[in-house]
Amino acid sequence: MHRINIIALWLLLLPAAVAHGGACCLDDGTCVDLPKAVFCEIIYAGTWRGDLSDCETVECTYGACCVEDFESICYDDESESNCDAMGGIFLGIQSTCDNDGSFCVSVYGACCIDWSYCEDYIQEEECWGIGGEFIGADTTCSNEGSWCAINYGSCCYGDYCEDFIDEPNCEVSGGIFWSDECSLLGDILECVDSSGACCFGGVSCEDGWGQDQCEGANGEFIGSYTTCSNQGSDCTQGPLGSCCLENGGCFVGLQYECDVFPFGEFEPDVYCDGDACGSCDGDADGDGFVDVQDLLAVIGQWGAESPECDFDGSGIVDVNDLLAVVGAWGGCS
Repeated sequence: MHRINIIALWLLLLPAAVAHGGACCLDDGTCVDLPKAVFCEIIYAGTWRGDLSDCETVECTYGACCVEDFESICYDDESESNCDAMGGIFLGIQSTCDNDGSFCVSVYGACCIDWSYCEDYIQEEECWGIGGEFIGADTTCSNEGSWCAINYGSCCYGDYCEDFIDEPNCEVSGGIFWSDECSLLGDILECVDSSGACCFGGVSCEDGWGQDQCEGANGEFIGSYTTCSNQGSDCTQGPLGSCCLENGGCFVGLQYECDVFPFGEFEPDVYCDGDACGSCDGDADGDGFVDVQDLLAVIGQWGAESPECDFDGSGIVDVNDLLAVVGAWGGCS
C-alpha cells in the first residue's frame, strides 16, 4: 500500500507528463490515462493503447473478433455486439488478433477433387466444402499432391486393348496400363488380338477364340492368328467309325453323330464288321436276351432305317435282320 501511494503521489507531481502519455485499458473495460506504457503494463496489467492516446477517444470494451466462413479472418477493435452481428467469435475485451487470434487464420494448400484433378492454394474449409480432400497446409499439387490425379490411358488384357481406362481400374481387372492409345501399341503382344481358330469335337470350327476361352469350352485351340479357312481347314474332317449302341446295335458315322445317343460309344476307323460292338446281334431292346420282344421290334421297324434293329448294318431293317433274331434266340453270349 505504501508503494502504491508513493507512485500515485509521483504521478500527481507530473501533470505535464500525462498529457504526453496515453490511454491504458484495464481488464474490466475501464480506462486510465498514464504517462508511459510501462506503468500501464507493469503496475495496472492493462493494455497500452498507444502514445498520445487518451481515454476520451479510446474505447476499452473493444477486442478482437474471429469470423469463420469459407475463410477465417480476424478483426481488431470490434465491440462484442458488432462481432455477434457478423457471426463471429468475440475474443474478449482488450484482445487483439496478434495476441489472441492466432487460431483464426485460414490454412491454404493443395486440394484433390474427385480423385481426378488437383488445385493449388485452396483454403481448407473450401476444399472440404466442395467435396475435395485437403492435402495439407502449404502443400502443392506438384509435390505432396502428385498422387491425386488419376491417369487415363489404354489397358492391355493379353490379347486385346481398350482405350480411355483409368490406371487403378486397369490394374484391378488384371490388365497392363499404358499411357499411349491402343492404336500405337501394335508391337506389344499383350495389346493385340492373338486369337485364333477353335475346333470343336472335329465337327465345327470357329474363328476369333482366345486359347483359354477355347479350351475352357472343351475345344481344341489351333493357334494364335490361325483361321478356320487356313490352318483349321481339317477341323471338320473327323474320322469315320463305329457307333456301338447300348442294345448292341451299330452304325458307321462321325463322332458327333454317335454322341447324339446317350450311351453311344464311338470307335474310330472301325466299321461295324465282325465283333465291333460285341456279340449280341438280335437283342433289339438291349435286355440281354433275344426273344419275342426283339422279334416284334424288328417287325415294327420293317423297311425303316433303325440302327437298333439293323443288325447287319445294311441301312434298312429287312429279312436278314429278322433271320439274325431267329439265329441268336436266347441269352446273349
